[in-house]
Formats: sequence, structure tokens, C-alpha cells
Amino acid sequence: KKLKVMNPSFLFTFLRAYLFNTQSKGRAYMVGEKHYDTGNDLFSLMLDKRMNYSCAYWRYAQDLDQAQIDKMDLICRKLHFKPGMKVLEIGCGWGGYAEYVGTNYDIKLDCITISQKQYDFAKERIYRNGLNEKINIGPLNILFKKID
Repeated sequence: KKLKVMNPSFLFTFLRAYLFNTQSKGRAYMVGEKHYDTGNDLFSLMLDKRMNYSCAYWRYAQDLDQAQIDKMDLICRKLHFKPGMKVLEIGCGWGGYAEYVGTNYDIKLDCITISQKQYDFAKERIYRNGLNEKINIGPLNILFKKID
């Protein structure tokens, strides 16, 4: 398949990204430490009560908590979860979506995160809510061990 480039700046950006790709296993943990491991207290001030760090669905919501619930509900309905399904969530953060899915659907969920603080928080949340039989939370290195 031939790639036809109309914009020279796109070609430059593509070549720079290809030649100088700074993504690596080690860098993933560095990003996790520098950004997400700054402290859960900071993030709890700006996120909803489930600590969802993503967009929200505001069609009918009046506040952030409801907008996040509506988003999670919309995602689940679009995925057409069936009992017994196995799902992988990459980038589970503090486990808010995992908790929602585990509470409302009969599926098995594996969750991966790059942040130690997010991992600790999410794992405690899952155990506290009795969802540890349905949800497995692990750090990113588990995923890399399976790929390597």
C-alpha cells in the first residue's frame, strides 16, 4: 500500500517520530511516577468521586459525578457485555470504571496501570467492594512479561 503525502510537515513529523521514538518500557514507568504518582489527593480535588480521569458525557447530567456515570453506562452499552465475557482495560487509573463494570455486569475484567499509586488505590477499592473475584488489577510490567 502506498502512502501519498500531500503535506510536507506531516512527513517531517512522521519521520521525526519514527527516528526518535522516546517510548519504551522504562519511560512508561517514568511517566507514571512523574505524573500519576504525584499524589491521589491532588487528583481527588479535580476528578469525580470515582476518580475517573477522562472525558464525561454531559447530555443529561447536571454534575461531574453523574456525567461520569452516564459515560461509563454508555461505554458498557456500546460494548454489549454478555455474562462470562473477559475484558482487558489498559490504563485503568484508580479503578473507577472497573468498579462500575464489576458492580453492574457479570464479566471478568483484567486491568493494567503504569502508576504504583493508582494500582494501590484501585486494588484496595476492588477488594473493599468484594469485586476481587471478578476483577484483576495489575501493574503494566505484568502485561510486558506476557508479551516478552
